[in-house]
Amino acid sequence: MGHVAFSHEGEAAIERETGSHEELGEKVLKNSQLGDILKQQFAAKEISDLACGKKLGCLIASDLGSDRMDYLKRDSHYTGVAYGVIDSSRLIHTLNFSKGKLLLEKGGLEAAEALLIARFLMFSTVYLHKTVRIASGMLQEAMRLAVSSGALSPVDAVKLDDSQMLSVLKKDKDAAKFVERLQKRELYKVAHRFNPSPNANLLELRKKIASSAGVNPADVLMESGGKPTKKFDITVLTSSGEKNIEELSQLVSAVISAEETRRKTLVAAPREKVEAVKKACEKEFGS
Repeated sequence: MGHVAFSHEGEAAIERETGSHEELGEKVLKNSQLGDILKQQFAAKEISDLACGKKLGCLIASDLGSDRMDYLKRDSHYTGVAYGVIDSSRLIHTLNFSKGKLLLEKGGLEAAEALLIARFLMFSTVYLHKTVRIASGMLQEAMRLAVSSGALSPVDAVKLDDSQMLSVLKKDKDAAKFVERLQKRELYKVAHRFNPSPNANLLELRKKIASSAGVNPADVLMESGGKPTKKFDITVLTSSGEKNIEELSQLVSAVISAEETRRKTLVAAPREKVEAVKKACEKEFGS
């Protein structure tokens, strides 16, 4: 609930105008026919709080929540990779809820480590695979172009399914070029990878690279891969009190460090222009 067309990929393109899928879901529950139906038997706000991870909702939406256990196992199975081996039963039996927060018994530490490692490996090999990132970036660029031209209204975007979204995007000539490439599987190719400075403006960098390469800015795609995890909100209950999982697990600390190291910004371009963009990137960032 609250997800726009193409789920997280679509959300990333219009989140500034619409809010996150959690915020959208909350609005749907409170101000829709569905919300009116729920109010006949339940408190819509309580359901919304659960979905957004508030109060008991941390059992669903948190670093060790059921949502994460579910999607890691399911995505691992359907993508055919062997990284979704999670001892959900052990985790569930060692999780406690006290004073409004989720606590992990120390006996569940290894199971929690396994889940966080599985998550890291799924992101590294599947969610942030170069082809996935390029396809996602091209779709998001199409949506941004359509919003910019007025062909796509962010308000209406939340009501569209995938097929309807593609139909709308095709009405904008610039967005349609990206849609056509996606449907023909003519994806952009990787030209360069780099670690941007904390204050880097990717939009300005993109324009600079395009100018240096002698191509249109639309021919340069910069995909950051999102923000790496800085800290896991997991509290472990020990004999000496409550501690963050990083204090007890070198593995978890290593996962956070590895995620930050591997999550580089990716620069891509059409096959016929990738060499020019590559040279411009090497001139700007070094080889």
